[in-house]
Amino acid sequence: KGTLLDINCYGTKIRHEKGKPLQVGVAVEIAIEDFFVEGTVVWSNDHYSGIQFKRSIDLEAVDFVCSKTSGAQLNLQTKTAPITDAVS
Repeated sequence: KGTLLDINCYGTKIRHEKGKPLQVGVAVEIAIEDFFVEGTVVWSNDHYSGIQFKRSIDLEAVDFVCSKTSGAQLNLQTKTAPITDAVS
């Protein structure tokens, strides 16, 4: 689990457990509410990671996420490595 901090049509910034950064280049699936978005970790540090979506999402989906909560919970599942947990 992790906390989605920022989202736009092309990607998102997440906060994860300190000292457990996601590996750059890893493919992930982000579960937001009841839909999944595929992406790739493009940057990561001790506290945060940036995910670029494989396909852009529409503005209505971004608005939906933003309207639900200021810190949406999400699940990260890697496709090329064991599951990586991120926590809020």
